[in-house]
Amino acid sequence: MKPTEIIRSEAEKNGHDANRWLFAIKKLIDKKLALMLQENNSILLIIQLGDGNVEIHLFTADSPIKAIDSIKKFIKKVKASEIKRLYGPTPDDPNIINALSKLGLNVMESDRPKYAWMAVL
Repeated sequence: MKPTEIIRSEAEKNGHDANRWLFAIKKLIDKKLALMLQENNSILLIIQLGDGNVEIHLFTADSPIKAIDSIKKFIKKVKASEIKRLYGPTPDDPNIINALSKLGLNVMESDRPKYAWMAVL
């Protein structure tokens, strides 16, 4: 699937406006404030927060097993970068939280008020 199809599918599944999401993501990427990684039918959106900290969003149309495989590959790439901490705004995103925990990352309550959780690499 194309990245736009994956994001659109996830937005519609969760009752969100897909066009609004796509517009916001494009704007962030155009300003070089974010980048997307794709593995299988999963997308990891990485938004710069500064000082090696990033906000992440997972969009997936993969089966749970395939999504875990994709997340493993994303984390390997992230660990090879200068990123130190991952932040997630959504407390009920079990896909990414469970996968990060299974990969040995310590997912904990965020030290930033805007975010529900964080993981230190």
